[in-house]
Amino acid sequence: MGKIIEYINAHPEKFNMTVQFSVLSDYFKAIEAEKDIEWPKKTFGDFMPYADNDRSWWTGYYTSRPLFKGLVRESESLLRTVDSL
Repeated sequence: MGKIIEYINAHPEKFNMTVQFSVLSDYFKAIEAEKDIEWPKKTFGDFMPYADNDRSWWTGYYTSRPLFKGLVRESESLLRTVDSL
């Protein structure tokens, strides 16, 4: 990863950015510093967990309420179908 970061930073004319290693607190500090920017809000779609199959949740394999999450997945699938129609 370090080599990729070095390459991107060595070619600012190509990528028009600089990249650095950071931690989550650095991210929140940068967001907080941008007070005059109105960040977009997601007002459509879903925020519920997704699954690749019946037992592989994207929010974590050993999570609580697996029956509820299955119901949410099925409901969201139906909702997406209706939205498409």
